[in-house]
Amino acid sequence: MHTYNIDTSSLDSTILRIILMVCFVFLIFSLIILAFKIVYNWVLFKKLKREGWESLIPIYNTIIKMQVLDIPLWMIILLFIPPINIVVHICIAINMGKKFDKDLGFIIGLVFVPIIFYPILAFGKSEFHEEINGIFENVSKDTNYCTSCGTKVSGTYCTNCGKKI
Repeated sequence: MHTYNIDTSSLDSTILRIILMVCFVFLIFSLIILAFKIVYNWVLFKKLKREGWESLIPIYNTIIKMQVLDIPLWMIILLFIPPINIVVHICIAINMGKKFDKDLGFIIGLVFVPIIFYPILAFGKSEFHEEINGIFENVSKDTNYCTSCGTKVSGTYCTNCGKKI
């Protein structure tokens, strides 16, 4: 019976080199995507009539988006609940699309392919229209609710938080 001795050290180093190369390519690709996201978020925040640097601070940028898009701030708590946080991001995408006067197809693109559709908002010719109602504004024609705290409002100002309606 013959025994075969195979030197696996060169095979191991080749596999290690391939793994390291794939990791390096992934790292470079991730850094390019990150740089692109920073640029288009900066430009998008300028269109929202905010300072560009506000898009760089992780939780603060979401709070600013929610304020500008008239999404109740209590929904920030929902961002920390994993399955439910998707609903908040969908609400942000819907209101973003509505405030930029986009149709349903574009809003669906914002929800499912944000890496493509948010840059279109940022670098395209569309303008932010603050006066367009989002999904949390004017819930019914007879009754208004405050977009900050959700209190039923009958006048111009919320009696609970004092925000102008």
